[in-house]
Amino acid sequence: MITVPNHLTEFEEIQKYIIEEAQKQAKQIAEERRVHAYFAKLHEKATEETGEKLGSTDALIQRLLPFASTKLQNGLGLAQGKSKEGRAPRFKATKENIAKAKAVYAETKSYGKVAKAIGTTYPTARDAVNGKYDSKI
Repeated sequence: MITVPNHLTEFEEIQKYIIEEAQKQAKQIAEERRVHAYFAKLHEKATEETGEKLGSTDALIQRLLPFASTKLQNGLGLAQGKSKEGRAPRFKATKENIAKAKAVYAETKSYGKVAKAIGTTYPTARDAVNGKYDSKI
């Protein structure tokens, strides 16, 4: 159902608004159908390829999660070492953690890889490598 805003008073304005809203809704429905068809084909192909009966799209997605990007896993709160809210656990500034952060950075020159190695966020990894926590140990 389309609700017309009160500020539209002219018939032509109302007609134009209704047509635009109907087009938006039609596009949204078409996109939902396209996505549904895509997942149905993906589900069918995965069932054929693996020989495993995946009862639903949810089962398919669960099966594919290990191959998802870390960003997607973080958003879903499923990445290893993450809380269910998708946030990184608190960083404990111990000699071992800081030494590990510095060693990984020396090897890779990547704060992102340091963050993964110590299980925290990019800014915290950067701070650990750059000595922000050195005075706390």
